[in-house]
Amino acid sequence: MEFQISPKQETEFHPSENNGSNPLEQFTETRLIIRVKFLLLHRRLGLDGFRLWVEVILTVRGDPSIIATLPVGKTLCGLGQPAVFPRLACGIGSSNWFAHSFFMTPPPLLDMAVIGAGPAGSTCAISALAATGEMSIALVDQATFPRDKACGDGVRLDAALLLKNLGLDEIFEDRPLIGDIRATVPEGFEYLQTIVEAENPDEPDARDYYIVERTVFDDFLCRSAIDKGAEDYTGHRFVQAEQSDSGEFWTLDLTDPFGATIQIRSRILIGADGAASRVRRITGQAKNSDVHMSVGLRAYADFEDFTENAMRFDMLKSLIPGYGWLFPLVNRRCNIGIGIAQSDYKLGKHKLEYFLDDYIQFLQAEGITIKNVTGIKNHPLPLYSQALSLLPTPGSALIGDAAAMISPLTGEGIHYGMWAGYLLGEAVGRCMNEGKMLQEGLDDYERAFGERFGESMRKCGALRDWIRIQRIFS
Repeated sequence: MEFQISPKQETEFHPSENNGSNPLEQFTETRLIIRVKFLLLHRRLGLDGFRLWVEVILTVRGDPSIIATLPVGKTLCGLGQPAVFPRLACGIGSSNWFAHSFFMTPPPLLDMAVIGAGPAGSTCAISALAATGEMSIALVDQATFPRDKACGDGVRLDAALLLKNLGLDEIFEDRPLIGDIRATVPEGFEYLQTIVEAENPDEPDARDYYIVERTVFDDFLCRSAIDKGAEDYTGHRFVQAEQSDSGEFWTLDLTDPFGATIQIRSRILIGADGAASRVRRITGQAKNSDVHMSVGLRAYADFEDFTENAMRFDMLKSLIPGYGWLFPLVNRRCNIGIGIAQSDYKLGKHKLEYFLDDYIQFLQAEGITIKNVTGIKNHPLPLYSQALSLLPTPGSALIGDAAAMISPLTGEGIHYGMWAGYLLGEAVGRCMNEGKMLQEGLDDYERAFGERFGESMRKCGALRDWIRIQRIFS
């Protein structure tokens, strides 16, 4: 049976007229109707798919009654691409007295599927599309943007310069560049104040920051990736991925906003799906142990008696090697929060809110008033101190929090995730241009990230370990 897709269309099957056995034939004036309905869907880039329903209608002596409405699924097709139907089978009971199936071509094969549309994933897609216009990329995220993300909201200067190179630095307009970093430390830890406030020779652009709320920043990057050509799968939950026997592609199961399951295929799979990464689990990587985890609690608040052009890091004795932070936003608002080692937090008896309240009281004693606290939200921080392969299997890679790209000392992650996405996208795009295997690009990414950040991350991990030992014996 053929369908001509139109904005509204209904098609009816009459089994008794379709040479199929019908157990209801014994009833006079009884008909079964299988009605297929299409509803075309529109998204940001226009028409790219439709929704399919099946209604099972039983008519007895002229009285129709819908006995089932089955949402079969949303089937996506890019502009100019053939529609892709799932296999549809309708049956009632074990007799399966009526069945009809549609067989169409398999889902189109994309070059790259990026799971997670945060700073790491979106930057990866943008970088790849900047390197080559020939690449097909699916950008998948369970959330719809804008959405909130618990974080300190600090974007380091070299990450901002990275976006400038990609022509996306307008996000920092009307945001001050903050280079004044102030730290307080407990007695006996004075050397940490020098380390925090001094320039890092390994990363010369590490002192200056823009503070941009993640609700704003992530939405900007995600929209930029889609505007540049990434296929928009936001609002779709990533469920599972399975690699073909040949290793040439992955088949991904996604759940769409309506709850239906759809499939896409991709040559390479990128996990940018955060601290609880499903891609990381699917590819066989264990989660970080408690000793290589921290946990943070972020809030927004009004502040008084503190400059808008400085950032505070206060290493309270109750938190060290974690700390409290105060980062100014516009209009006398601030991002305020605390971070603490997860193992220390679990051994203690206090909730995270206790440590935040304690930090606010500390600031009050320092002459800084915090009020109208809102948006309290916690977040896990997997630290880079745990050994982890960035390429867990052939044809896959991890970036951002999914790869535990968080500094063991500062808890910073946006910067490293964005650079990982940039390096990966650039390397894969270059291989696409040169006609090389995409796996070579993944290998180049792993090598480039290690060369750029590996030594600095190891130093931060060693210093964190030393601070913990010193705290125990002091």
